[in-house]
Amino acid sequence: MPLDHAHIRYLSDHHQGRLATVAPDGTPQNKPVGYYYNPELGTIDIAGFTMDTSAKYRNIAVHPEVSFVVDDAIGEGALGMRFVEVRGRAEQAQISPPAEEEGLSGHIIRIHPRRVVSWNADPEHPGLKSQTLAATAGSGSPTGEGRPTLGTNGLAGDEAAAVVANLVAELQAGIDTHDAESYNRHFVPTSSGAAPTALPSVATTTSTASTPPYWDTVSAGRHATRPFRPSPLPLTSSLPMSAGSPSTPTTTRLNPMPAFPRWRSTS
Repeated sequence: MPLDHAHIRYLSDHHQGRLATVAPDGTPQNKPVGYYYNPELGTIDIAGFTMDTSAKYRNIAVHPEVSFVVDDAIGEGALGMRFVEVRGRAEQAQISPPAEEEGLSGHIIRIHPRRVVSWNADPEHPGLKSQTLAATAGSGSPTGEGRPTLGTNGLAGDEAAAVVANLVAELQAGIDTHDAESYNRHFVPTSSGAAPTALPSVATTTSTASTPPYWDTVSAGRHATRPFRPSPLPLTSSLPMSAGSPSTPTTTRLNPMPAFPRWRSTS
């Protein structure tokens, strides 16, 4: 989606503006520059005599997001002011400078507009106006043709943080309530393509080995590569019989770990 005719006309009628960039260390910079609206590409091309050695040229190589403002005054007060602010992504480009501009560098900063905010730029619709633009095919955008730009801040970042928080809450709820179904549905499918219906089980056994328990290798799921190790505590123990006690020994169950999600019992 290109700029509308009112914004194109305003930018084409002017040739000086102010470019705001961000240095590699995060320091903002704002400089007056000369520019040309490129109707073929729908871009703003900024030139200079020593462009390739300037700070703004180096800045956009690290932080391509820029803001560019063109303004003027045709009357008194706020009603007499006009401006167009262009926000977008900038790239380093090279052109053949015109012969009449002796000493002009062939290196330029090319801005691909993504959003425009203006005041009184359209005489038929005065006042504040905004326009959000989409990347168009063949625009030569530094991010690629029609390719969206992803970020970790703003609305997208907030939504991502909410998704992660909900995932953690559901996993914790599955652990707290011993609900393997709720826990396992967030993990990858098994080798057969079906989602696991329970967490890998630990085969309980009577043993006094000192090695810690691990997930059983016969169980499907993301822990399937871990070897089975016996539990450090016996799950059954025969208590000594006293005089007059029944002939059958008393059996007491000892659970070495919380019974989540489902332990296989040998009893």
